[in-house]
Amino acid sequence: MAANPYVTILGPAEGAERRLNFAQSFNAGGAVLSPILGRIFILTSAEFAPAQIAAMSSARLETYRGGEAGAVKGPYLMTAGVFIVIAVLIKFAHLPGVQEAASEEDAAEARRKAGSVLAHGHFGVIAQFF
Repeated sequence: MAANPYVTILGPAEGAERRLNFAQSFNAGGAVLSPILGRIFILTSAEFAPAQIAAMSSARLETYRGGEAGAVKGPYLMTAGVFIVIAVLIKFAHLPGVQEAASEEDAAEARRKAGSVLAHGHFGVIAQFF
């Protein structure tokens, strides 16, 4: 979300909506894939029914709970590592600088040329779908 203003100014004003929608389309993919990957990497151990857990000795229950808590360490450390790598890549990437519009009249002219996204009724439905 913090990148939205940057995405809108990376190119011509006429294409700002397309760039923003394209960038936001990755959110839906992440929302679908993250639970699937979380289940694969985190929920891999055997699950016990509540009756089985109640029948466990205290030592066995402590071992089971420790194993369950330890099962999430690896995936979360891996996720943190991926975020650190991405942060380093962004830090050293040569991204274009932000430039102010030449004048308010130029910005108003660019908005007028771009038109309103609301003029295209199907656009919102398609954007929400993707």
